[in-house]
Amino acid sequence: MKKKIGFAHIGLLVLLAIVVVGGAAILTQINRPPQGGSSIEECGPKNFPVLCAPNTTQACKDGMWVCANSTSGIPYGDDAIDFESLDTSSWKTYRNEEYGFEFKYPREWTTEHFDFPSIVDISEHPEWRGASGGVFIEAINSKTLEDVLEDAKDRQLRQGRNRIASPEIVTIAGVQVIRQSYVCYEVCAGTTYTFPEKGFELNLVPVSGRGDNPEEYSRQTLDAILTSLKLFPIQGISRTYCERIVDQAIDYYGSSAGYPKTSVISECEKYIGSSCSDNSECGAFPCVSGKCFVKACQKDSVCSSWKESAMCGLHATPLPRFCTTVDVQ
Repeated sequence: MKKKIGFAHIGLLVLLAIVVVGGAAILTQINRPPQGGSSIEECGPKNFPVLCAPNTTQACKDGMWVCANSTSGIPYGDDAIDFESLDTSSWKTYRNEEYGFEFKYPREWTTEHFDFPSIVDISEHPEWRGASGGVFIEAINSKTLEDVLEDAKDRQLRQGRNRIASPEIVTIAGVQVIRQSYVCYEVCAGTTYTFPEKGFELNLVPVSGRGDNPEEYSRQTLDAILTSLKLFPIQGISRTYCERIVDQAIDYYGSSAGYPKTSVISECEKYIGSSCSDNSECGAFPCVSGKCFVKACQKDSVCSSWKESAMCGLHATPLPRFCTTVDVQ
């Protein structure tokens, strides 16, 4: 009888050991860094959605949730993108001293400069106007990473989750940026990378491609452009966003509509990005989506939005050639 009890105890101990070992293995697998990433505990719970492209996976890396092996500039793991199949030896380099960045792009593409806030357009087919793939960079009013993330979430709510993916924080050229991808309809809007500290937004739009696999060519081309991006300190005196747009308005009209330049800049900086509930809280500027809308314009359509509409005032208070709700011409 005692012998049977001993075997029963042994069986229970073996079963308990299997449960303990199995549980430990599961926990180890959960906390294992995905393909070179960090532990799950280091990132903590996700406080915002991370939507990854096909054939990629959500991963914890350097304390951040990212998409592994996606167009993030930080490919890692055994299946990281191999750029050797794409010859970039003849590519040109675009360098911007005022914003402190440079990157490479295909030699046959065309470089164009337009009015501020546009910094540069480098496109595959500029004659397609609005439908060409390439690199399009605009200046933004410098904000914190958190503010840009909230703005990106608001943009998704306005346009719909079926048209634009949830924003995510990724690391590009050693700094944290906000990435947000658009769903392709008649025209592909591509993916935007917002650099809050540098004050610009980079938009990569799929190109028409070539060869037997044009989609793969487009993907590799845009990936190579992004991974070639380098950031460096700005040389000389850096102008603020408001200083740049006021200078542009003065360049066009020779004056700031009778207002001292310093006052005009101050008016811009007072309202730009400020929270609002209606137009009365934004001076002469419109209130759009809960924020004062300070934007240069060439025509009224630039000033229209899904919620409010404003006109392009050539000589309206306080800034000429800016969206305004004040009917002064």
